[in-house]
Amino acid sequence: MANNVYVCGTLYHVYISALKNIERVKNNEESLLIVNDHTPGLVALAKDLVKEGIFTDYCYIPFFMITAKLHSEKRSLLYSLSKNRISIEYVEKYSDIKNRFDFIKNSEINLFYNLGLSSAYFLIRFKSNNFKQVEDGLRNYYPRVGGLKAFKRKYILNAPQGEGRDSQIKSIEVQHPEKLPLITRHKGIKLDLKGMVNSLSEDNRQKLLSTFSQGNTFAINGNNKVIIITQPFSEDAITTEEYKISLYNQILKDYSSGYDIYIKAHPRETTDYKAKLDFDIIEIPRNFPLEILNFYPDIIFEKGITVFSGALENLENIKERIFLGLDYDPRLVVKKKFI
Repeated sequence: MANNVYVCGTLYHVYISALKNIERVKNNEESLLIVNDHTPGLVALAKDLVKEGIFTDYCYIPFFMITAKLHSEKRSLLYSLSKNRISIEYVEKYSDIKNRFDFIKNSEINLFYNLGLSSAYFLIRFKSNNFKQVEDGLRNYYPRVGGLKAFKRKYILNAPQGEGRDSQIKSIEVQHPEKLPLITRHKGIKLDLKGMVNSLSEDNRQKLLSTFSQGNTFAINGNNKVIIITQPFSEDAITTEEYKISLYNQILKDYSSGYDIYIKAHPRETTDYKAKLDFDIIEIPRNFPLEILNFYPDIIFEKGITVFSGALENLENIKERIFLGLDYDPRLVVKKKFI
């Protein structure tokens, strides 16, 4: 019997982990779901998934809070000389992870992020484990770590390189392994998202629907629908809130005439789109993994529109996918730092 650990920071990470682990439950494999403070509501979701028997146990680690605390100490010489040790101490001080050490040491560790403390902690603390990197989204195909930065991290800072480069990561499971960067493409294996969904029993399908809906209900009706997938531009300080609203008003003006408009806001957004947009919209709950709409093949959207969210690629029932990209508005600037 094998153990499996999943290190998650988004609804998509938890959703993929649940799909993967449902198969492993059949083989009596035990599991630990680790969630952090990147996305609201993950702890409640983790508790419910454990109650449903989809995972054996869960653990909460506030990696983003811990990272902020560590950044406040960057100016000290002690931090510069002992960053790895201090980072590990902080994680173990502000979480219950030490009580899971025996379990983790005998587990395969599945990472989604492979940049920042939420992955570096495990790569440093559990060096002898087998690691798998699992799809995070479009960022898998557009690396932020170049050769010089990777060299610096490995040979000067004695830190993980990130983005699947480290030798501990044996495979990178993504939907399009052929699109991985050349330096890691040899590790690529296929993530069969559609196959995992199609193989779900009706009982497990209902468990996932009930758990991920978290008590929210909504209706998708009509024959002429467009779905807009928004992103936390203002929350991530890429734009102001006012500019973000003007951006989506312009997108709706350009692409939604004659359609019923559905908005799927990012889980970390705080924007009240119903109150602020100039259009009548129906909002899909933001703490609902959009990919679960694939459970309903009769729900068809004539158009799906986003600036650059990978979630649109994962939806099967879209007749026309429109990825606007940063060229849509030159004032959009992607932050260079990904955690």
